[in-house]
This record gives sequence, structure tokens and C-alpha cells, in this order.
Amino acid sequence: MLSQGASLEKAEDSRLLRLLSEGDEQAYIVIYNRYAPLLYIHAERMLSDTDLAQDVVHDLFAALWDKREQLNIAISLKAYLYKSIRNRVLDLFAKEKVRLDYRDALQHKGEPVEEVEDKYQYRELEDIIDSELGRLPEQMRKVFLLSRIDEKSYKEIAEELQIAEGTVKKQIYMALKRLRQRIIYFIILLVFLLNFIY
Repeated sequence: MLSQGASLEKAEDSRLLRLLSEGDEQAYIVIYNRYAPLLYIHAERMLSDTDLAQDVVHDLFAALWDKREQLNIAISLKAYLYKSIRNRVLDLFAKEKVRLDYRDALQHKGEPVEEVEDKYQYRELEDIIDSELGRLPEQMRKVFLLSRIDEKSYKEIAEELQIAEGTVKKQIYMALKRLRQRIIYFIILLVFLLNFIY
């Protein structure tokens, strides 16, 4: 007799979505296995960054599970997931644009970016990052630094720390989520203050 997971492998997306909304983990796993590899390729092509593409896909599926009870998908699941990936990538580009707009604004005010970045704003941003990193749980901080500072792959980190690769992905996702919230808020505040002052 086939297990539930095996029986869902060929299930239609509509059924998987219904089961997902009811909290069925097997349905969630089937959806992940069915679409995550394709979404990763799509994200990697847009970002040209392997690890960042993995983060975006992982972020999407984490949100999919967290909001499973509120899902109201009017289009096909495949179209919904591709649209969600695209929106998340565009959101990353938009946040990067905020940072670049800030740099441009400083340049237009006649003050070299390098000079300003040596002042308190840049130091404050560094302090925020250091402070937030210091608040992370020890393993999460170690995983994040190995990924972002030492530029090691998920697999290499998992082998070095003797933990599951899935744990590495989850730890990086949680660390990025916390850091992005603080950093984005800081950058937006700086742009606002700069426009207000001038």
C-alpha cells in the first residue's frame, strides 16, 4: 500500500493546495519538490547569484507554509509561485535601488560618498549590523558568517558544523530576515532625513 506522500506525488495542484491549507506537511513537501528546483533556476537567472537565489526560494516556501491558512490563490499554483519569485527578486532590486539612490543623493549634494561613508552614518550602520549579529543565537551567527564572510556553500557549512543542509538554509533565512529589517529601516530613514535637511 502506498504511503500518503507517495500517493500525493501525482496529485493535482488544486488538491495539494487544499491539503496545504489544512496543514498537511506531505502536501507541502510535494509542492516544494515539484516546484523548488524550477523556481531556483528562474531566480538564479534573474539574480546571477546562486546563494541569493536559494535564499529567495527558501524565503518563498517558508512564507507559503506560514500563511497556508490564509492562501487565496486565484491563478494556477505554478503561476502564483513564479509571480511570487519575480516579485521577491524585484523587491530585492528595489531595496538595492534605495541604497544607490542614497549614494546618488549624497553625490548630488557635492559631498563625496567615500567621505560621508567614513562619517557617523556609515559607522552607525556597521554598529547596527554588528549589534544585530551579536544578538543572533550562536549557531545562527556562526552559519551566517561562514556563508557571508567566508563565502562557503550550504553544503560546506553543513559538513563543517555537522548539521543538516536544511538547517543551514533555515538559519541563514532567519538571520537575513532579522538583518534586512534593521538595515532597510536604517537606509530609508537616512534618505528621508537627507531630503528633509536639504
